Amino acid sequence: MRIAVRALIFNEKEEILVVQHRKSDFWALPGGKIEDSLKEDLKACIKREIREELGLEISVQNLLFLQEFKWGNTEKEVKENDVTTEFFFSAKIINFEKNMKVSEIQFSGEFAEKELNKIAWKKLDKNLNIKPNFLKNHTFKSIKDMNTEKKIQYFSFI
Repeated sequence: MRIAVRALIFNEKEEILVVQHRKSDFWALPGGKIEDSLKEDLKACIKREIREELGLEISVQNLLFLQEFKWGNTEKEVKENDVTTEFFFSAKIINFEKNMKVSEIQFSGEFAEKELNKIAWKKLDKNLNIKPNFLKNHTFKSIKDMNTEKKIQYFSFI
């Protein structure tokens, strides 16, 4: 089994922070997988991934979504690959200047240039080419409400 974490980070314009990995044409939430060698928990993993990819320090908040799936581009790959369980946390950026708006932050993670094609703030809506697809059914308000009410939604694609 593979375990991964993702961060939902919004700015003051109600836009979500998204990344586009090299060799992909869709947007995704920043994050990555647990490193067994580091013996880290979920929150330590998401903090490390965001620091490595984007150069940001975050405060991890509530768990919002949980997803299980088998990844792959072909039926054969899907059948042969392990199940991935992804945890989606709300998070806030904490290392920026007082007078700066979150949407003005510059990204400078050590892996940004190696792994990522683009980093952007985008409105979360049905037209955004984002994975996982279930995010298209949510808005800033619906996610904010989930975060406040401490609800979690579970999706299984296996």
